[in-house]
Amino acid sequence: MSERDTARNEGRRLFLRGLGGALLALPTIPSLLPRVARAAPERIPLRHVQIQTHNGVAVDDFWPADEGLSVQAPGVRARRLDLDAAPISRNLGAAFDPLRAKMSVLRGLDVQVGVAVGELFHGRYVSTTASHRDDELFGYSIDMVLQNSRPFADPPAPLGGLRVGRGGEPKAMSIWEGRNVPFIEDPIDACRAAFGFGPSPEEESGRRRARIVDRVLEDYRATRDSDSISNEGRRQLDHYMERIRDLEARLEVEFDRRAALSCEELAAPAEDDNDARQELYIDVLVAALASGATRIASWKPTGYRDRSLDFDHSDVHARRAPWRTMMTWQYEKIARFLSRLDEVVEADGRTLLDHSLVLVSSNMGVPSHGVEGLPTLIAGNGDRVRLGEYIDYRRMDHPDLRGRPYNELLITLFQAHGLTPPEYQQEGRRGFGVYRNESEYGAFYSARDTPLPHLWRGSM
Repeated sequence: MSERDTARNEGRRLFLRGLGGALLALPTIPSLLPRVARAAPERIPLRHVQIQTHNGVAVDDFWPADEGLSVQAPGVRARRLDLDAAPISRNLGAAFDPLRAKMSVLRGLDVQVGVAVGELFHGRYVSTTASHRDDELFGYSIDMVLQNSRPFADPPAPLGGLRVGRGGEPKAMSIWEGRNVPFIEDPIDACRAAFGFGPSPEEESGRRRARIVDRVLEDYRATRDSDSISNEGRRQLDHYMERIRDLEARLEVEFDRRAALSCEELAAPAEDDNDARQELYIDVLVAALASGATRIASWKPTGYRDRSLDFDHSDVHARRAPWRTMMTWQYEKIARFLSRLDEVVEADGRTLLDHSLVLVSSNMGVPSHGVEGLPTLIAGNGDRVRLGEYIDYRRMDHPDLRGRPYNELLITLFQAHGLTPPEYQQEGRRGFGVYRNESEYGAFYSARDTPLPHLWRGSM
């Protein structure tokens, strides 16, 4: 290799390294790759993200219309999400439209509970453990089992998991050996947990760190002016530099060489500015997942954008407009998070969302504390799960339209992440979670480690 070629390749390597903190990976530019051997990128690890809303949903707000559902397997009806011109539903509004091909909405997944409290089921812990605190708590959540599993140890991440949220028992989402795993309420503290604990000695002495664009500008110019780059390659470089400039301007933060947010430069949100708080949660989670600081993230979006909504708990049980407005806003934030993941292009040309499995559910179904029919969607990687569909598991011949055990969804996700049954089973129990109400669901219990039919598209 000539000295000129060495310098050219080194310039591209430095440029890529400089952009590592921008959340946006430089696209593969074929004209800059060696002509002799263009090796495939190293395996990019799969991430796990879980998001739990609070208080369930109004039935007619969350799920798509049933028109067009057709039988796909015994007890399974489904249809494509891209057939609707209108938004998927009130909760899953226009912000979800660009994501339809990368998500599926699931209906008819029930948590098995057997003890009523004041004739109401106080649904807690359900979306990540398939169990119920007031009935029989299963002492393990899916994220904690994954965090301690073989696939997530290769390669290991510096931070086992990043868990953010406030209010509504956010700690209830993550459990290990029966103990709650704490969540971080302050987004600045969450940033420090992922990326360090403050400014470097150089920054403390008053030396301002250069912006990403400034750090890589020289390498960008050298790469763009290279004789070997194609016009299409130049166009891609220009496009990505524009996106990076826009990203820095919007976030008003900087990143260090490890793709870390500069935590000390984040502006703490006002106590009553929940919109800013949730946006910071999103920024920190996306940065942590993109940089490799963690491969597991948990987030509980709660509340409304500010305190302007006249809302109290009675609105939940009565399904009144203030609560329904709040839930729609929370799902808009979830759509924003998914879209942000889908903006991050990784080394193989796929996005961070493509390299993640995202579980979105709730601590109950309808807001009467029932845990049948949890509102659920999954998004991200479609290698082993079917995306782009509305999938309905309700038993249409059942008087209450009961469905299948929610446990089967968690088993599906475990196996999509590459775990075998012995790796996720706990305390010698087959399956995962609590199995009760055999009279209602016993027909499903003989195959406790079988993934959900139709949703699962991997090998058995």
